[in-house]
Order: sequence, then structure tokens, then C-alpha cells
Amino acid sequence: MSVITSMSTNQLASLGTQQVVTISTADIAALSTEQMAALTTNQFQVLTSSQVGAISSANVPLLSATNFAALSTTGLQGLTTGQVKILTTEQIVALTTNQAGALNSRQLSALSTASFAALETEDFAALKTATLAGLSSTQIAALTTEQAVALPPPRLTR
Repeated sequence: MSVITSMSTNQLASLGTQQVVTISTADIAALSTEQMAALTTNQFQVLTSSQVGAISSANVPLLSATNFAALSTTGLQGLTTGQVKILTTEQIVALTTNQAGALNSRQLSALSTASFAALETEDFAALKTATLAGLSSTQIAALTTEQAVALPPPRLTR
């Protein structure tokens, strides 16, 4: 057992951001749900893409919308398709426009139907053409009028 995974929730919450960025991916993966929930918004802001990709599948859906929205665009890019599949609607709604624009085609295509529908109009406008190329026919069919209108015409071509 590592020092990090042995820490109490109060001890983890008190770690500085410079300490958080040094936590190994193995330790991130081993954090309990209580330990992960104890991390602060400031700590989530500095998680690296590797650290984000190491968050266990048990912890991903339990991340608060506030902490999820605090992830940097670089950190967010570390989400695996397995993690993206289990994101909650609340987490998707919490995405900032910059975060939505940072999603890659693999991540976007991995969104569940409910999560995909939860993307806000502004989020669709921020998506890159290469990202949109990964949309499935099911996802395209699920676009609301508002979402479709937010996409400039060149983005709808395959």
C-alpha cells in the first residue's frame, strides 16, 4: 500500500496542487471512492491526462459535476472511451465549451445516447470537424434541432 492510498480524506484534501501532479497513475487508480471525493476543485484542475485516464471506473460516475468541470482540457483528453461511456448526464452538462471542444472523435463517439443528448448547443458549436467525423448514425439521428443548427454546414458532411 502506498503513502497516497493510505492517506485519510482530510490528508488528501490538504495536498497542494504541486503535490497532486506527482501522484502516480497507479495511486490514482487505487483511490477509494471516499478518497476521490475528497479531492478539491483546485486539485482536479491540475490532474494530468494520464492521471485522469487512471481514475477507476468505480470513481468516474461519482465525480461531482463541479470537480468534473474543473478538469483542464488537457486532463479531459486523458479520458478513455471506457470512462466516457459511464459519464453521467450531470457531468456532461457541466462541461465548459472549451472542454467540449477538446473532446476527440473517440471520446465523442463513446458517449451514451443520454450523455450525447445532454451536450449543450454551445458545446456542439465548439466541436472540431475531425471530432464530428466520428459521430455514429445513431448520434446524428439523435441531434436536436438546436444542436444541428449549432453545427456550421461544412461540419455535417462526411
